[in-house]
Amino acid sequence: MDPRLLRYPDSKLSPDARWLLLQWSRDPGLSAPLTCRRLELYRRFGMAHQRGRLALNELGRKGTLIEEPVRSRRGRPISHIHVSSNFQTRLEDLNTTQKVELRPEIESFCEGVVSARASRSDQSRGLTAGEEQLRKLAPATCWLLAVLLAHAKAPGIVTRLGLRDLMTLTGMTKGKLRSQLSTLKKLGVIATSESGNRKRRGAVFMYSVYVLDLTHPLFSGKNPLGLAAFFIPEGGTGRENFISSFFDAATLKARLVKHESHIVEKIESAFSPPVSKSISLESKLISKGKDYFLRSLADYHQSAQSLLPALELSETTAESLIEVHNLGMSPILKAHLSSYVMKLLTHHWNEVEQCDGAPHEPIASIMSTIQRDCYSLASPENRDKEKFLENDFFTLLYRLILHTARKLQLCLRKLDTENECDFPNASFMIAPPLPEQKTPYRVVKVFFRSTWQLNQLQQRNRVCLIPRVNLSLPAALKALPSEITRELN
Repeated sequence: MDPRLLRYPDSKLSPDARWLLLQWSRDPGLSAPLTCRRLELYRRFGMAHQRGRLALNELGRKGTLIEEPVRSRRGRPISHIHVSSNFQTRLEDLNTTQKVELRPEIESFCEGVVSARASRSDQSRGLTAGEEQLRKLAPATCWLLAVLLAHAKAPGIVTRLGLRDLMTLTGMTKGKLRSQLSTLKKLGVIATSESGNRKRRGAVFMYSVYVLDLTHPLFSGKNPLGLAAFFIPEGGTGRENFISSFFDAATLKARLVKHESHIVEKIESAFSPPVSKSISLESKLISKGKDYFLRSLADYHQSAQSLLPALELSETTAESLIEVHNLGMSPILKAHLSSYVMKLLTHHWNEVEQCDGAPHEPIASIMSTIQRDCYSLASPENRDKEKFLENDFFTLLYRLILHTARKLQLCLRKLDTENECDFPNASFMIAPPLPEQKTPYRVVKVFFRSTWQLNQLQQRNRVCLIPRVNLSLPAALKALPSEITRELN
């Protein structure tokens, strides 16, 4: 397979034509010609007759493929077809320094598609669920998935790939691309995604995040899953937990750092005689006394802190978190932070395990990724005002993901009661809750990509109960006049 095809920018080259070229690069190779009937070529590349014919004709018109008829005394005409030297030169000129980390998954997927389609007429052979899905995939869907895999980092995370980039790399319109992305989500190949966000006339921007489920049957005939850990929140009155809500807790703490002392003053003022005329309290609230509301405020702060590492937020960092929230950037930033947790567990299990809460130098590769992805939050118009580039802001994000990764480690170690799972050599994916779930549990998939490890697997499902907290404004504080708790609403 020639991975340069998956990075070839040409918005006018259709996904069907691209898929045909990719299969050609796998067998026999772009530099090798083919002499055969057209129908044999389509069958060899796992394409339906109509789609294969349109793709071949398109590549011929563009001069990418050169087709010459070969004399044949009987039967359908035979063609001698080869990839033009001009196209091969353009591929060589591409800057392809980036490594394709998930090349084995691309190879396995392509082989599966071609094999499943080749067996279309073999009704006697029983097909697996994955093979049935492979047979139904259109070339456009296959090509888009191959492009996402080519740009993904283990354990299946795609970032810094915008919609325009995908349109250029797939030859699809925006509508067609969104439709194909929706297909991959319905299939479960894209486990979770969050669209990029652009604010303040594009000065503040973060790329989309796609998390591919590499345990999906489309990628391998064998099930690579070693452990599926179901994290089910229990107890408490809220829906938040340390996996899904650590950034929400940090944002809440930022608001408390900024406003809590002022709110305390307003509560004390409201209950101090004479009762403030600017803030009038109902008699039933006065009867509870100020300590009741102050305790509720302290408990609220503690609920947020229970999901966070021990840290003191500076006012500057608190302002930065609040600004991110006010700009509506929280969902995309949370998606990036969750991807960093997966990367920490996948690539730095031992380093995370050795931290154990002790101060240490941040892992350079993870910190540089945070700075790169979050740099756009420091737009020119707010860079000096909000000081997004202060080291303590990036350090805070790092400490949040490290704390979450460490808590997941401890839980996973407890679930592996027989000490059979080779966590340091595993990959990890945090699957989102399904929309229909009454209890928003998370599934952490522990899987292995190497053939040797696949042969050693015995899949296990485990349940881990975790506490839930409530990050919504407590009922006691909601009962107070809005001018007291305005900053927390």
